[in-house]
Amino acid sequence: MDSYDNSVVLVKYDNEWKNYYILEKHQLLKLVGKYILNIEHVGSTSIKGLSAKPIIDIMIVVTDLKMALNFSDILEKNGYYFRHDSGVDGEYFINKKENNIDYYIHVVEKESGRYNNFILFRDYLNTHPNESLKYKSLKERLALDFKNDRKSYTLSKGKYIEKVIMLAKSAKK
Repeated sequence: MDSYDNSVVLVKYDNEWKNYYILEKHQLLKLVGKYILNIEHVGSTSIKGLSAKPIIDIMIVVTDLKMALNFSDILEKNGYYFRHDSGVDGEYFINKKENNIDYYIHVVEKESGRYNNFILFRDYLNTHPNESLKYKSLKERLALDFKNDRKSYTLSKGKYIEKVIMLAKSAKK
């Protein structure tokens, strides 16, 4: 079942988000570990102190994106909703809602653009608190502007996210 809704509600950072991620990571490894390379906590709930929609974003890393088709049935039999067409190039999208917790799972190829951008963004904001505060302020303002329009909220963050990824790439040189 798809738990997507159009509202944008941010909540204060919750230390439990990391625990939810860890529990889900163990569940995913148990179910599909033989098909994957790694699992990462990404998105706003992975950035210490950041307000976020209470959705745990998880990235499953595979050698080849088609590998996800080998385990989609396993996940669907265990309460996950697998979208074969997520609308995002280079990614399969899976979601699950359990005990009022939403999990958005992004299946991407190792070292792909999607993989690198998720990691660069997360790591940069976790190591640059001033930049993280700027992003928090932007998100809070946009959540008010687009409280019933998640697509516009997400699109409006795009330029800032691109800027942070560029900063992260420059910092790695």
